[in-house]
Amino acid sequence: MFSKKNFVQIFAAFILAVAFSFSTQNPVEAGRQDFTVYNQTGRTIYYLYCSHSGAGTWEEDILHNDTLANGRSLTIRFNSGESARYWDLRVVFSDGSDWYWNNIDLFTVSSVTIDRNGRAHYN
Repeated sequence: MFSKKNFVQIFAAFILAVAFSFSTQNPVEAGRQDFTVYNQTGRTIYYLYCSHSGAGTWEEDILHNDTLANGRSLTIRFNSGESARYWDLRVVFSDGSDWYWNNIDLFTVSSVTIDRNGRAHYN
């Protein structure tokens, strides 16, 4: 038999364990969307956009006033509070042509390599 003191200690430990598991579930998924884009297109990328799927618009250009030359890469980092799992990616070249990919699962993808044929390879 448990004494009242032992029961209270075990119950308190159980409550702390449950509270800890709930407090760590959300942060495990939030902010883990960071990924690296590898440009293997044979061309320079002038604009790069990444918006959560279903947003309806492209967010701000990630490159700002910079470019991503062929053979170069860029790591995109998300705020730790970001919780969206699926993202769309768009690149725009100097002639205004663009390629885009939808519903990239950034909880499982850590890199996107864009090849000369407009295909994106996920790792």
